[in-house]
Amino acid sequence: MAAFAELTPIEHAINAARHGIRVFRLHANGKSAALHDWPKLATSDETRIRKWWGRIGCQDSNIGWVLGDQLSNGRYLLAVDIDMKRDAEGNLIADGEATFRALCDELELDHEALSKTLTQWTPSGQRPDGTHEGGHLFFSTSRPMGNSVGKLGPGLDTRGVCGYVVGCGSQIDGRSYEVVDWTAPILELPEAIEARLNAVSVKVDTADRKPLEGTDPARALARALEYLKTAPPAIQRHGGDLQTLKVALKLKEIGIPQEQALGLMAECWDDRNSPPWEHEELATKVRNAYVYGQNREGSGAPENVFQVIPEEEMDARATITSTTSPSTMARRMTPSLL
Repeated sequence: MAAFAELTPIEHAINAARHGIRVFRLHANGKSAALHDWPKLATSDETRIRKWWGRIGCQDSNIGWVLGDQLSNGRYLLAVDIDMKRDAEGNLIADGEATFRALCDELELDHEALSKTLTQWTPSGQRPDGTHEGGHLFFSTSRPMGNSVGKLGPGLDTRGVCGYVVGCGSQIDGRSYEVVDWTAPILELPEAIEARLNAVSVKVDTADRKPLEGTDPARALARALEYLKTAPPAIQRHGGDLQTLKVALKLKEIGIPQEQALGLMAECWDDRNSPPWEHEELATKVRNAYVYGQNREGSGAPENVFQVIPEEEMDARATITSTTSPSTMARRMTPSLL
């Protein structure tokens, strides 16, 4: 086998699959999914992986790693994203590494021991001297965990169910994602951190928020596509978060399922945003709209808003109309001036 650094994207994808991680294609030199229904289509089957990356024009596709899946030990895969956020001048504005150390100190956990879990360096954490800061730490959890942004502190995000990270072997502008040591174990996330994530999660009673059953999927899709043509973009520092939430809520009310809404926003709206969302961040925004939005999915669809008139009643109304004189109809239709 070739030296690890010389592996092709398809070989990197197969290597991840052999470690129990489902993968799917991302666009080359990018972070967005090349598959609309990636949560269902992602695979660890080597034959399918070879087929996907073996297609003409797909050999350089980046690699998505699915999070939230159940591992062979019965636990669930979670990524802790230690982000080192910097402004345009390169000044550090969120130190995820310091936040993680402080969290470990607060919960009386061994930071150095936890750092020995399976770890991936990311291009955004690469310093000018070639060393790295931040990255993805992979843990297993006792139950499926969702995605979070900053819930554990500034610069400290998590990716779980309905989330993914760009995986080892991918490149952004010539800089690579690299696993530090593939022989490292995936350690168990300490119960104290799991409890902290659970404690900050808002429990929502969704019993009365199930999708309305009268929505016509084809009509809903047509309405969504028409809406997205003119939907205002999200502009950073000018209410971009709120605008993104509004677009997702509109698609929900139109009657678009959550996963489809994410794909539509990514493909038909996100390129107008400044800057475009990273896919996992957009997924979190859409999920929040569908979980916490007060209106039910399909509540704005005409077929759910307007009452369907039975055919017998329509026939009766037609009969009345045909037997009523024009003058009488005019009097009935003229609004009262009183």
